[in-house]
Amino acid sequence: MEKIRLSKTLRNLNDQFKPDGVKIMFEKRIERFCITMVSIQLILVFEGRFTQAFPLGEIPVAMFFVIANLFGFIGAIVGLGICVKCLIAQQKLRLQLLIACGVLVFSATVSQFRFGIQNLNFIKANDYSTDSVNPPRFKRTKHERLVVKETNWLGAFFYIPHQIIKADIDSVTLPLSPLDSKIVVKRAAMHLGWAQVGSSTISSKDIGYVEVFEFRGYRPIKKLTDMSIRVASIEPDYSVIDIRSSSRLRTRDLGSNAMNIRELASEILVIAAEYKNKEN
Repeated sequence: MEKIRLSKTLRNLNDQFKPDGVKIMFEKRIERFCITMVSIQLILVFEGRFTQAFPLGEIPVAMFFVIANLFGFIGAIVGLGICVKCLIAQQKLRLQLLIACGVLVFSATVSQFRFGIQNLNFIKANDYSTDSVNPPRFKRTKHERLVVKETNWLGAFFYIPHQIIKADIDSVTLPLSPLDSKIVVKRAAMHLGWAQVGSSTISSKDIGYVEVFEFRGYRPIKKLTDMSIRVASIEPDYSVIDIRSSSRLRTRDLGSNAMNIRELASEILVIAAEYKNKEN
């Protein structure tokens, strides 16, 4: 009996190392890899539900998702190549592999459309401003705004020191009055998924008119981000807009805050031009 079992085991091993056996083993590993990447991305997408049940602190979900997304896309390309090869050779198609590859390609496409790999950076920062010397202020400190204030071993490994980094664009100047600039700023922010949560105003002969608006993101990619927009004006027909975007986390933002500022600055200029044309 033992000889029969040993014979079967040796036969299976021999089959695995035949050209066809190696090929099937490789295809299965690619299939498992793709399914694993899909599973990781799904878990990270619904991370909020998991952390409510199992509080893990500030794990860098965005970073893990990006890595899983990149590796998943590479695996999907290899997997789709295997599927095409099976079709050409008129072999049985691995349906699970095809579905996993389709999900990974879809995920990578959506991520590129919504964020863009060209916007990725791994700088130790999560707080950007068009004016880093005198940035727009929040009513609460960074620590008070944090989602998780307690330090734990898992999150502490990924924590970075807080600093305000100069964004890659400068202050936005509008040929509009402070009142009109306020309207434009609010429209632009709301259009991009930001909800106003507060404001403060300073007005005097020395510094002119200054109003700071605080916004909070309500869309998935912005839900852990605060934004402060300052509208300042010394002359009645011109306003200077400064934008600050800050995460409510202590981990790298992978460039999301810098992207928020660029996106909002562009939207402000577009809406300001439309507003000016309507006035004329």
